[in-house]
Amino acid sequence: MNNIFDIEKFNLIEDEENYYFFRSLEPGDLKDLENGTIKENNEYTRLRTDRERWEEEHPGERPRWNSENEVSLEEMYSHIKMHYSLQTNCISLSSNANVARTYGEEFSDKYVMVRVPKKEMGERVFHAGPYMLQEIEKIVNKEIEKQNLREDVLEDLKAIDEAKTSDEIKELIKTRYKSKEGIDVSKAGLKKGIMYRSPHARISSYQSLNEEQTGVKIDFGHESVEML
Repeated sequence: MNNIFDIEKFNLIEDEENYYFFRSLEPGDLKDLENGTIKENNEYTRLRTDRERWEEEHPGERPRWNSENEVSLEEMYSHIKMHYSLQTNCISLSSNANVARTYGEEFSDKYVMVRVPKKEMGERVFHAGPYMLQEIEKIVNKEIEKQNLREDVLEDLKAIDEAKTSDEIKELIKTRYKSKEGIDVSKAGLKKGIMYRSPHARISSYQSLNEEQTGVKIDFGHESVEML
C-alpha cells in the first residue's frame, strides 16, 4: 500500500523541505481574498477552512468539528462527499494541476499553489487515498470479525476481489446498483442543469491515479477487496 501510493509517484513539485500542491479557489476563498481576511503585511499567508467561516456565520453555535479535533475518516468523508459539510477542518489540495482545474472550472478561474512542509505530512496534512483505505480496512475487518456482514455483502466483496480489470469493476457496480424500475423523472427531484452520472463514473481516465493505484487490493482478513 505505502509503495503503490508513495507520494513521490504523484509527480509532485518539491524542494528539500517542502511539497507544493494546487488548489482551485472556491467562493469562500475568493471572498477572503477580496476582504483581506487572510492577508498579513500585504501578503496572502494562508487559506481558511469552511469551518472557520461557518462559525462566523453561526455565532453561538457549536460546529460538528473544532480546531482541536484529530482528523478522522468521518470528517474526511464529510468533506469530500457530494453534499459536503461546511463544518470540517479539511482543505483539499492536489498534486495534479488538471484535477484542480477540472474541479474549479464551473465556479472559478483562479488557482493557487500551496507550500506544505514535508515534516507535516501525516501530521497536519494527509495523503487522502492511503489514509482512507487504511481506515476503511480497519472498520471492515472489525465487522468481519464480529460476523456482522450479510451473506450478500460478503458475496459482493468476493466478486470484486476476483475482478481483474477496472472494466470488470465497472460492470459489477453497474449491476449492483441498477434500478429495476428505472427513474421516474417527475418524482425523482432531479435538478435542472446538473449532469447525473452512473455510480461508476469516478472510475475514469481523467483521474490522477494510474492503473495500478486504481485497482489496488487490500486484505480484509479472509477477504481482499479492490478499492476504487
